[in-house]
Amino acid sequence: MLLETFGYVLWRFLFMFLKVSPSGSFPPPLSREKEQALFCDMANGDQKARETLICHNLRLVAHIVKKYYPTATDQEELVSIGTIGLIKAIDTFDASKGARFATYAGRCVQNEILMHFRAQKKLGAEVVYPEWDMAIRLANRPGSNKYFGFCTTQRTDQHFQIAST
Repeated sequence: MLLETFGYVLWRFLFMFLKVSPSGSFPPPLSREKEQALFCDMANGDQKARETLICHNLRLVAHIVKKYYPTATDQEELVSIGTIGLIKAIDTFDASKGARFATYAGRCVQNEILMHFRAQKKLGAEVVYPEWDMAIRLANRPGSNKYFGFCTTQRTDQHFQIAST
């Protein structure tokens, strides 16, 4: 249910704000000249040029997600994370260096997705025991031994070792 709701919200976001057509296809890629002109306009403070660059490069994000992460179960989430990488690429790209934007943006999108995977891997390794955390907090409160005689660190260790076996 939550995944379906997220997918619907993402679709509405892409449709309304990024102007993806209702047929599900993305706007066509920009020519190199048009792309450079939009980057010049964006450097002069034109937000419309920035939005145009985002819209016309969403196809690149979808391509990277489908090509490199085809077995991922949450491809919509990866597209949204890749879109963040695309926006970062647009904000940091230097058109005067002569590189193609798609090359630079592709690396930024992949890096953003990889950072997401690393963060998920880190979170997956953490184990939290709420009972243990609560007992430690109770033991460290001033005057807690007066009301909670069992809540010393040593006694808490013994309590949870016995309870876990």
